Amino acid sequence: MLEMFQEYLKRLRALVPARTMALYTTMIGFYPMVSTTSTELPKWLPFVVIALCLLFQVLLGIFFDKKKWYVILLSAIALCLYGITTPYTGILGIFGASATVYLVFSLVIIVYVTLIPMLVTEFNKPE
Repeated sequence: MLEMFQEYLKRLRALVPARTMALYTTMIGFYPMVSTTSTELPKWLPFVVIALCLLFQVLLGIFFDKKKWYVILLSAIALCLYGITTPYTGILGIFGASATVYLVFSLVIIVYVTLIPMLVTEFNKPE
């Protein structure tokens, strides 16, 4: 049982690689240089940050990690969900979404990142 749980945790960590999360975190770390509050940020900014991180993640997934296409797609979806729901700097924060919308997206991401690593065993495995 412990071995199954450890394998699940490995797949969960591989869902969105740490290198992509580090890039995303670094890029949104520059937001305060653009504006003092999230509502003053340009509406296009989180889309550009997410797009650049997706490009980085997909290219490394294909050429470096040699992952299967659907594993890369599932990983990209997780990154997009994270980029949407990141408080203040994510897409919902920039557009001033209500608490209800945040709750719905937060529940979606929790279910997604819990179930996908359970159902898809190909994370951490090259093609």
